[in-house]
This record gives sequence, structure tokens and C-alpha cells, in this order.
Amino acid sequence: MITRDDIEAKAHQIEEAVNDTGDFVRSAAMRNALAWAGALAIVFLAGRRRARRRGARIEIHRL
Repeated sequence: MITRDDIEAKAHQIEEAVNDTGDFVRSAAMRNALAWAGALAIVFLAGRRRARRRGARIEIHRL
């Protein structure tokens, strides 16, 4: 016979499994977001450096 305690224990096990899975997914998403942000920052800074080296130089002479 199934008792109320059996049902509550199983519900508690399921709740723990769901919480653990959610924590894992959130941490993986955070790692991915940080990796993308780092990659974008590196590309941005490399592009700025390249633009400074190859940028147009304008000289203005006064007459």
C-alpha cells in the first residue's frame, strides 16, 4: 500500500532532481555568455588596434 509519506518522499526526490538540473543549465548558460562576451571584447579591441595603425592621416596646413 502506498502511503502519504511515500508520495511526499518521491515528490521531494523529483523536486531535488529538477533543481539540480536547473542549476546545471544556468551555470552552463553563464559560462557560454561569459565566453561570448570575452570573444567579442577581444575582437573589438583587435579591430580598434588595427584601425589605429591603418587609419587615414589628415594633415592640415595653414597658409
